Amino acid sequence: MKKESSLNIQKQGNLLREFIFGLNDGLVTTLSLLAGLTGALVSNNIIILGGLAEIIAGSISMGLGAYISTKSEEDYYRYEIEKEKKSIEDLPSIEIKEIKEIYRKKGFNKKEIDVIVNRIIKHKATWLDILIHEKIGVGEDFEDPKKMGLVNGFSFVFGGFFPVLPFFFFQIKYPLLIGTLFAFFVLFIIGIIKSRSTGRNWLASSSELVVVCLIAALLSYYAGKLITLFSGV
Repeated sequence: MKKESSLNIQKQGNLLREFIFGLNDGLVTTLSLLAGLTGALVSNNIIILGGLAEIIAGSISMGLGAYISTKSEEDYYRYEIEKEKKSIEDLPSIEIKEIKEIYRKKGFNKKEIDVIVNRIIKHKATWLDILIHEKIGVGEDFEDPKKMGLVNGFSFVFGGFFPVLPFFFFQIKYPLLIGTLFAFFVLFIIGIIKSRSTGRNWLASSSELVVVCLIAALLSYYAGKLITLFSGV
């Protein structure tokens, strides 16, 4: 039960990490695009269409990227686990030496190691479990790639809508500022959530996200101005 509980906590943590990652990426990417288009002095309708297109394309890209990366990671680890299973069956003496070396590095003496290893190798499931945790660093309970992809894609959409919403309601002079303020507010919330899992000061964590977002938006805004200037549009 304890092991199952720790696995559930880890899975929830991974989903939260994926949600925050997608939310942050959707917010910063969309805000940067809107800033660039605003700097280029394009019409409000084009900015809105560009922002919505970015949200749709970005969410698809991020969702599929999360799916593929999670699936690839799972395939890799399953292959390594199968190799360990086969090695236990075909080359048990080598695997026994490896597991003894694991416990030697943990500080056990020879007598203690012999007792521990002799008990472990009587149960192949336990033997395999220890090997894959110690050598590969994972268990056999993997994340669902589809779930990770959906969470990442949805959170990108959710984050992207914060900076684009003001463009539906305000004149062209104000929406970018309001969208940026919305973004900063959300990033502060993300920073507070992150600080609880990282142990960092919430203000430092939030400020870091805000500064990165501000830099991205400013660079995009002035890039848009430069493009307009040199293109003669």
